[in-house]
Amino acid sequence: MSTGVVTAEPAGRARLYTLNRDHVAAPAIDQLAQLRDILLKRIKAEAESWEIPAKAVWLFGSTARGEGDADSDLDLLIVRPDDIDDSDPSWLEQVETLAAHATRWSGNSCEVVEYSAQEVRDLIGHKERIVGELRRDAVPITGSTPQQTLRAAV
Repeated sequence: MSTGVVTAEPAGRARLYTLNRDHVAAPAIDQLAQLRDILLKRIKAEAESWEIPAKAVWLFGSTARGEGDADSDLDLLIVRPDDIDDSDPSWLEQVETLAAHATRWSGNSCEVVEYSAQEVRDLIGHKERIVGELRRDAVPITGSTPQQTLRAAV
């Protein structure tokens, strides 16, 4: 408060603190508050530019739950089309490039979990634990949503 970045208003026994929008630091603070959204928009833009589109790209894990910190990995689940082999050089290059960019953009190591669409259906059929975790926590970035893709697991 001594810097004038926030103002305090009495509210009963409490005090309500508000960002002073006239302060020169307010735009920078807004940017900092939007870091996750900015990161997800960058990941989305890159994934949507791929020569071989993914069926879906989702954020999951601690960052998706809002529990991530400076030491947390950035976990991405990418659903590959069934007709693309997981060793396809073009596919691998775009996935590896996205992971490298996401690491640079966030400062956190980006870990990619990749499944074909059929492998996701198999996970659902076998009632794998990750399906429940994804249904609960995954944040859609591009492509089909976890709710659309995992609805058979309900």
